[in-house]
Amino acid sequence: DNAFYECNIEELYLPDGLEKLGKNAFYGTNISSLEIPSALTEIPNYAFANCNNLVVINIPSNIKRVGVRAFGSQMSLFAPASITIADGVEEICSRAFNGKNVDELTIPESVKIMDLSALRGININTLNFNAANAVFRMTMSDEVSILYNTSVNTVNFGNKVKSVGENFGASSDVETVNFSDSIEHIGESAFYNCQKLKEFNLPPNLQTIGDKAFAGCSVPTEVVFPDTVISIGAEAFDCCKGLIEITLPENVETVGKWAFYACDSATEITIPENVRSFSQYAFSLCRSVTTVN
Repeated sequence: DNAFYECNIEELYLPDGLEKLGKNAFYGTNISSLEIPSALTEIPNYAFANCNNLVVINIPSNIKRVGVRAFGSQMSLFAPASITIADGVEEICSRAFNGKNVDELTIPESVKIMDLSALRGININTLNFNAANAVFRMTMSDEVSILYNTSVNTVNFGNKVKSVGENFGASSDVETVNFSDSIEHIGESAFYNCQKLKEFNLPPNLQTIGDKAFAGCSVPTEVVFPDTVISIGAEAFDCCKGLIEITLPENVETVGKWAFYACDSATEITIPENVRSFSQYAFSLCRSVTTVN
């Protein structure tokens, strides 16, 4: 541990047979390039933290774990960087890339565990999320979602992702979400209070929308529900001020309490013939409604 902590090293060559690095091994050095040996399986905590000249980070498939602040900066410099995470990486820990500014970041399908703060402190233009089976782990008491305190413009879900987890992007700055056709479930509070979220299309095979999934969002003027949707959770679109038209899907069986509560701009609600009932206050305080079909 701490082998070359804050040493004035500008060039680094790691031998191919290197199997282990210690914590803080090259913390605060001036290296500007890095080639990770094929025998190495883990980037330990803080191994390359505060290496502010390291702007191209390629993590190969032999690495299984990226440790806490492994490449993170102690200060939020938001230096332009390129980060590539190969399919094969299984675990990404808290603030692994803190302080970086990347145009595009892909979380590969192989990732099984992510700390909720794994992406904390990064500016990301486009996030491609392919980790269909990832489990999110809480490590800090103030963690809200995987995108909390992370600046992300666009999220694209991969074609093997079937479920968007609870609180995935809650209280984040995400503006656009592109759901893959494979998604069948959007979890509770998945995009709760995403006040900048203005663009998304619900996927064609979607079946359930969890409680508060889009509550408090600046959703499009009309959300098109595919007819595969059978359940809309409580408060799912609560206080979505931009929603003008509400058309329930043909096969919906459950509409939760306050599902569209206080959608102030809604002027038209369409309820299919086969819908027999919906929960209390489902459309309460939708004050601008003039037409119910």
